[in-house]
Amino acid sequence: MYGRRSWTKDLMGALGAVAVGYGGATMAKATDKPLTSALVTTGVGVAGLVVKDMPRSPLLHELFEGAGYGGLSYFGTWTAANTPTIGGKPAGSVPLQDIASSSGAAAAIAAARARAAAAAAGAQGAAPTPAQPQGAPLFASDQADY
Repeated sequence: MYGRRSWTKDLMGALGAVAVGYGGATMAKATDKPLTSALVTTGVGVAGLVVKDMPRSPLLHELFEGAGYGGLSYFGTWTAANTPTIGGKPAGSVPLQDIASSSGAAAAIAAARARAAAAAAGAQGAAPTPAQPQGAPLFASDQADY
């Protein structure tokens, strides 16, 4: 807690922002009208900022304020996806990082699947596991030490 501000107020603000962003994305998917959903979500955001000082509850104040910023942020994301952005990037969906998109993560996932398949095969046929050599270096850079 910093000063007199509690973490529950921050949590309520975050909840409002996430709820409005989720609602806007859900509406865009359900109606196939992304501009309409962006405008409605922006309107909800502006309304949240207008009414944030009306309730006497500090938690409701934070909820409305978070919803306001979430709605405006959704409009910014929609605008960036539908217009050329800074640096000359063309219009298109905003990319989301997939865990398997990097080669290291893809290799780790493939190795985990291979281990799971080997474990399943081992349970069925009791295949022996190969012995690991003792004293082998863990990394290629350790070769010089051996």
